[in-house]
Amino acid sequence: MWTARRDLPSGTVVQEGDLTPSAYSPDTVPADAVDDVDRVVGQTLAAPMSRGEVLTETRTVTGGLLRGYPGATAVPLRVTDAAVVDLLRVGDRVSFVVADPDGRSTPTLLLRDVPLVAIPRATQGGLGNGTPGRLVVAAVPRDSANDIAARAATSILIPVWHR
Repeated sequence: MWTARRDLPSGTVVQEGDLTPSAYSPDTVPADAVDDVDRVVGQTLAAPMSRGEVLTETRTVTGGLLRGYPGATAVPLRVTDAAVVDLLRVGDRVSFVVADPDGRSTPTLLLRDVPLVAIPRATQGGLGNGTPGRLVVAAVPRDSANDIAARAATSILIPVWHR
């Protein structure tokens, strides 16, 4: 199986040099451990990995992110205050309130109690296009994913944590 050669932050695009083959007792190997490095090279880590940690299918931004969330679609959402994203973790359950950036309407609830399935690493200097905030990826109900993405794209997004 393959393990992290060094600490890898969330959002890392996996390169072969980031991983090292490791031998483990068959009864300790996770069921979804990656055994073919070619399947993950070029994919993005959904969550950070510590040096020596086993790479599993759910660690990369693929359909595996939605395992355990039937009927969900992964939707990237830009949280306007980038510092707030530093407080979030993959697996957190959050609701999202949207506010009109021009203040013409009352803030409303966009999503209630959805899991975060990925938090891409912040890029140096942002996107370069003046877009504020940082992305998070949430598992949202499939039937409303398009509406959620469209509404979020034109609003200020504020996450609210749940226990």
